[in-house]
Amino acid sequence: MKKKLKIALFDQKNNAGGGERFKKKILEYIADYTNEYEIDYYGFSKPKKLNKSNKNTKIKYLSLHSLKLRSKGLFNIRKSNKLISTLQDRFKNYSTYLPSYISGDLKKEMEEKLNKYDLVLFLWPYFIDFPKIKARKIIILHDFNFKYYFSGQSTFNKNRIENLNKSLKIWIDNSDIIVTSNFMKKELFKFYPKFKNKVKVIRMGSFGEVNVKKFKNYSFLKRPYILCPSSTLGHKNISSLVRAFDIIRKKNTNINLVFTGPGTEVLNGVNLNNYLEIRNNNNSIYGLGYVEDNEINFLIKRAQVVINCSLYEPGNGSGLDAWKIGAPVAMSNIPSFKEHIKYLGVKAELFNPTNPRSIAKKINNILFMSKNKRKKNINHSKSMMKKIDWNLIIKEYIKFINSK
Repeated sequence: MKKKLKIALFDQKNNAGGGERFKKKILEYIADYTNEYEIDYYGFSKPKKLNKSNKNTKIKYLSLHSLKLRSKGLFNIRKSNKLISTLQDRFKNYSTYLPSYISGDLKKEMEEKLNKYDLVLFLWPYFIDFPKIKARKIIILHDFNFKYYFSGQSTFNKNRIENLNKSLKIWIDNSDIIVTSNFMKKELFKFYPKFKNKVKVIRMGSFGEVNVKKFKNYSFLKRPYILCPSSTLGHKNISSLVRAFDIIRKKNTNINLVFTGPGTEVLNGVNLNNYLEIRNNNNSIYGLGYVEDNEINFLIKRAQVVINCSLYEPGNGSGLDAWKIGAPVAMSNIPSFKEHIKYLGVKAELFNPTNPRSIAKKINNILFMSKNKRKKNINHSKSMMKKIDWNLIIKEYIKFINSK
């Protein structure tokens, strides 16, 4: 009898939002292959609310002890986790003899626990030291946004950028790589032209669910709204959308703009020419912050337009959800977004993300679109999304795992 391949899925990040939803999809669908492989998952804890039935799977969910104190702190003391993580980082070179739970030495814990596997799939290989293990290593490179500056406060400070450049070079030189678009494959060879290991484009599927129910009675639901699932990081280009919204409101005084995602809870107020005036009544702009999966699915379903005005991404995650759930999409004309139209054949309005008038024009095209054309475009995009069903995506992962 052929010996089962031992596989570890590793995710130290515990991302909120898209990262968490991606991890859950991988776990939900790779679970179908536990008869062929022994599969363990290492992270903070077992992900909650896996949508696909996993009652008979044999995936083991194992905690990373070295991350517990910097994640949860001590005795529920407020901000103790930040103090602990600062101390662990400062005395990193002097605490290697201590248990990883105390020292926070993730590299040591990886080397102790991952050496028994044939293959380790790293879901987020950023800001972690490369471990000395014998297993084949596959890393998923989501983007290289640390190589660019966009606007406002930088996503990463100088020390973190230097850390990323140093550590990721080692990961890339010693791993096989999965990227989610041809654009990201070009970026890989742009920054690492001597890369000689295996690289595979495996596209991202939608995280959205078609059958959604009303979640909360938001006041803005009484009016039509534009939805922007995003964050307040510089490359998300929020300021251009706020300026575009002022133009949109001149012809659509009844419409609202809604933001979701980390940091967006501050974006509550009214549009005034080139900026947002923060206030708590008679708003035209609403920021909800991070919302749960079923909540974002409902908001996408009800939206007049789902917009992504980002300047740099591996792909349009909110667009994929909207195309599957059934909402019109407006998006930046950046290479990775245009790749969706070329590969999938979905419908979207493309705009220049640095030009508020271009953004406003394309959103208005959707807002004033006939009901018949709107329905036709939505149904067409829904059918095209079958090309990246997660059953097909995970088969591509399995092929790459089986490749020598």
